[in-house]
Amino acid sequence: MRLQPYSIVVATKDRETFLSNFFESVVGLNTKPTEVVVCSSGRDITNLIQQYENVLNLVHVVSDVASQVYQKKLAILNLTKEVEWVAFFDDDVILKADSIDEAFNTLENDKCKDLIAGIGFSIENIDLMQTGILGKIHRNKLGQVLKSGHNVAYLSSKFPIYTQWLNGASMWKFSALGKYDNELEGLKRSLGEDLIFSYEVSKNNKLIYCPNAKILFQDPLSQYADLRGKELKLYFFVMMYFVLRNKELSIFRFYTFQMTRFLSGLFINSFSNQITLREILDFFSIYIRSMRLIFTRNRTEYINKQLAL
Repeated sequence: MRLQPYSIVVATKDRETFLSNFFESVVGLNTKPTEVVVCSSGRDITNLIQQYENVLNLVHVVSDVASQVYQKKLAILNLTKEVEWVAFFDDDVILKADSIDEAFNTLENDKCKDLIAGIGFSIENIDLMQTGILGKIHRNKLGQVLKSGHNVAYLSSKFPIYTQWLNGASMWKFSALGKYDNELEGLKRSLGEDLIFSYEVSKNNKLIYCPNAKILFQDPLSQYADLRGKELKLYFFVMMYFVLRNKELSIFRFYTFQMTRFLSGLFINSFSNQITLREILDFFSIYIRSMRLIFTRNRTEYINKQLAL
């Protein structure tokens, strides 16, 4: 296995405990990064940064804007070392000691290693199975992006597979970072930003998922939250933005999939037992109002207004 120099980028806001635990896991890596660029917003974390400066090469950047997209862009601009790879992680994950080694090991053993620009990590402590109606329909399309824009999950694969997208726990060729050009910089949540970036990279490069490169969520239950209310609106318009910026995808299939997804969700107990008539009406209101976007020239501006950015 040939270990390659790499850096880490992490965006954070007001989660000092999570970030401290993340730093501890980075300290424990068998192969440590050349540097860790942390872009923070919200509360001052200078004291926490100082606690780890002696064991990690930390670069701390403060952002006036609380946005995953904006903060990642700022962190990328502040990478000071020339490295071959840059890993993206959220502040609420724990890296296992051999996670980076396993990622590079999978890369080196792949026959198309020179074409690979993105490596995905496995998440050890969440349910990896494809569930529900849509999960069963798409179980043979792991890691693919459908014409509707739907990104099929890939974490249930027990062996390395090529994908068309990767989630936020991933490592990227430095040369691919120029594709991180998401225009929704004011989006407070990170919904879809990893899909928008990774799918763009996949058009000219290969992406690979490495099930042996394992990480853990510090709060795994938070990953199972239903998309409801404001979250549903955010998801809907971000995914619409994704479909409209990629001409090979279909806005007709997007609408068909979103309706199918919502209606199938009504038959899932954890969702349908709590859903209200108001939420159903809100979904149909979003669905119908969004159609004017098809005929709007400045689509990004319209979507930003809908997201109240």
